[in-house]
Amino acid sequence: MKKLMCAIFMLSLTVAMADAKYVVVESENPAKPDLTRYDTIYISKLGMPANLWRNFGYESQDKWLVVVNDIDTVSLKTHLAEKAPSKKIVASVKAPTGAPGVFVKLAYKGFRQNTGRAYAHNVDTLDVVVTMYDNKTGKQLYTANVGSQSTGTFSRGCMMNKLEGRLDNQLYNLCCFIAGKF
Repeated sequence: MKKLMCAIFMLSLTVAMADAKYVVVESENPAKPDLTRYDTIYISKLGMPANLWRNFGYESQDKWLVVVNDIDTVSLKTHLAEKAPSKKIVASVKAPTGAPGVFVKLAYKGFRQNTGRAYAHNVDTLDVVVTMYDNKTGKQLYTANVGSQSTGTFSRGCMMNKLEGRLDNQLYNLCCFIAGKF
């Protein structure tokens, strides 16, 4: 019985930590920012380039821009709200607004395909610079260069079959990383 309980505990711990391991931090400063006092997170658009539509096999730029708009207006807010339930999330903010909180600026740096394997799928990596500012003063609090991978566990693992699922996993993992700083 003790072995079974230990195995269940270890599995639970592994699953709880799974999200964080899918973001590779290339650099960050400071390593452990003190953001616990902030109750509101303002997040910018990711702004994936409009000209990537051919790279991802879309019929037109307009169809790709629907995906980009969904990322910027829905996915980031939804995933961050799930991973930081005690925080108020305001999405698609262009710059610090002067209200109390943290402004998270995302800067798209690139998308790398086939950067590894997970389960029976190729892994893609979304490269992003995450910079956090005191939303009231504009003072920079944190910056990191990260690579958010398309890997996911459980139902997110099945999402790796399609580009949109891999993108969603990357956004989910990025939001896990951001929420972990609070």
